[in-house]
Amino acid sequence: MKRDDRTYRSYDHMKQRCLNPNNHAYPRYGGRGIKICERWLESYANFHEDMGTRPPNTSLERKDSNKDYSPDNCVWGNDLVQNNNKDSTNWATLYYDNQKGYSDDELKDYEQIDDLCEILDGLKKKYPHSSISGGIKLLDNRNGIATFAILKKLGKIHIKPGETFHKLTPIEPVSLDSKNQVRWKWLCCCGGYTIARQHDVFSGNTKSCGCLHLERITKHGLTRDGKKKTRIYKVWEYTRAKCENPNTSTYSGFGGKGVTVCDRWKKLEHFVEDMGIPEAKKYTLVLKDGAKVFNKENCFWRIKQ
Repeated sequence: MKRDDRTYRSYDHMKQRCLNPNNHAYPRYGGRGIKICERWLESYANFHEDMGTRPPNTSLERKDSNKDYSPDNCVWGNDLVQNNNKDSTNWATLYYDNQKGYSDDELKDYEQIDDLCEILDGLKKKYPHSSISGGIKLLDNRNGIATFAILKKLGKIHIKPGETFHKLTPIEPVSLDSKNQVRWKWLCCCGGYTIARQHDVFSGNTKSCGCLHLERITKHGLTRDGKKKTRIYKVWEYTRAKCENPNTSTYSGFGGKGVTVCDRWKKLEHFVEDMGIPEAKKYTLVLKDGAKVFNKENCFWRIKQ
């Protein structure tokens, strides 16, 4: 067998960690008594026969990080299993005795497997802040053993039930993002829902389900950062100015000829409610020929190219 393939590299790295005192990882492996079984020390062929070819994006991991390297204690695991050997991990590894031969699809739909559900119920009690439903991933299914990664904790929980932040009330933790930060489902005071990290809510980066942004636009005419007037606000402001302000250059063609803005449109939110906000970046409000009042019935949007 070629010694430069990824399977051999895993075999060689295992030996270096356990047998070579000059290896940087030796203190955490051979230095604390972790050994390699005699069969694997005898030859790489024996190792390959027991473990098979290393799958992509995996590494050689021990089920119990305090026990030796042996066929019974090793799997090809991804980063979730690898992280499980670290004290700060948010994941636990579950090995399920799949003697009934459930397929990958059946295992992913684990709610149909009674004994597996019983195991997961036990984990929920062990890890009260776990996300079993959203954080269980099938890693491997062969030789009668199915390997799962379980999201066992959701970082530091600083949220009390019923507590409201800005316009959001937490419902439940959903999952972890790519940086292992907690993502929660939130109920907004408007009745909508959103998914956001607790850090983003605490810091004020997320204050609502999105309705606050819409309120900024429709009520105050502000952009998302609250510093600039939006295009829709400028159109509304200019419409009123050319009908009501004699100092406006176009007043003579509108207000000077008796054209007015309806009372309802004196408020920006009513104007937006009636006309909507065009998706185009450039647009203008047009008054129909002969009309004397800016209102919903007399106006339409003209999109500029």
